[in-house]
Amino acid sequence: MKKVIHIITGLNQGGAESVLCKICEETLDKFSFTVISLTDKGFFSDKLNTLKIPVYVIDFRNIFLLPISLFRLYNLIKKEKPDLVQTWMYHADFFGGLVAKIVGIDYIIWNIRGPLNSKKTNLQTHILSRLSAIISKWVPNKIVSCSEYASKIHIEIGYQADKIVIIPNGYKIPDIVNINSFNHVNIDTEVILGMIARYDPYKDHGTLLKALRIVKDNGFNYRCLLAGSGIDGTNEMLVNLIKSLDLNDNVELLGVISDVNKLFSRLHLHVLSSIDEAFPNVIAESMAMGVPTVSTNVGDAALIVGELGWIVNPSDSNSIAKGIIEAIREMDKPEWIIRKEKSRQRIIQYFSIEKMCKQYTNLWTNNL
Repeated sequence: MKKVIHIITGLNQGGAESVLCKICEETLDKFSFTVISLTDKGFFSDKLNTLKIPVYVIDFRNIFLLPISLFRLYNLIKKEKPDLVQTWMYHADFFGGLVAKIVGIDYIIWNIRGPLNSKKTNLQTHILSRLSAIISKWVPNKIVSCSEYASKIHIEIGYQADKIVIIPNGYKIPDIVNINSFNHVNIDTEVILGMIARYDPYKDHGTLLKALRIVKDNGFNYRCLLAGSGIDGTNEMLVNLIKSLDLNDNVELLGVISDVNKLFSRLHLHVLSSIDEAFPNVIAESMAMGVPTVSTNVGDAALIVGELGWIVNPSDSNSIAKGIIEAIREMDKPEWIIRKEKSRQRIIQYFSIEKMCKQYTNLWTNNL
């Protein structure tokens, strides 16, 4: 069995961390894994431990101890003798990739994720991404990107275009016994909308709430469930905005939720108001549950949604409101059930976890 070392910046909750864990779980019969975190064990270490996958921590957080940390990483890779090193995110790509190259590992694959927004991304990450672009000519054999959008941005700053491989995120498809009866809509009573996103300027909850005010002014009866880190009653700025827009009876703040599918099962329509994304997981997760989406045109949102949802303008409350209203008006028509079924089938066809793992397996096998 071939041995793969994963080197990742950290193991807290996040897109790259989740994908790494999913791949390990689904392909344990094909590969032997070791995971190295450059910061701490984080949320996903327990899951990896239950899979009996060794997790090592090389603390890169203290810059003054960086030479010692690099030496520890060198010795660990040399001791493990992997057939392939897969790195995740900029710090791991740059430092992990370089050290693996120095050790003499023949096959090194990077993974790039985010959209590299000039305002959102910190200076250190910007510097590392530019340095990684320079060494991308000779360190990695391949560079995996989860989105078309992210790959274009990285090519623009100098990443080797001929090395980039697009592997979209994959999802476990939940069971739905009968999608025709699932979440029946009665638009004369109350439509349930929702968005799962942490409180962050780039999720643009403010524009969403203004759009919801427009929807209310047009006479639609709805309730919008908002969930995510910072989305609760302690967020005074959010609470005050809801109050100022007279949306207290329409908006419910749920905070962090552990089971997103449980929330999706309550929704008739999912909304994403972000102004910056790479591959918005939440869209695919909602569609897998048969919940259509209104999303701003960010990252690969349009690619995920296809013709089965509403793609609207970012930072534009009128555009978002228009998409929501169009969706609500279709909900009591036969076309709505067709849209729900096709949304789910699109994720099964193009974005299943089996498809993602097969692509990674093929990539690793072809490079060994």
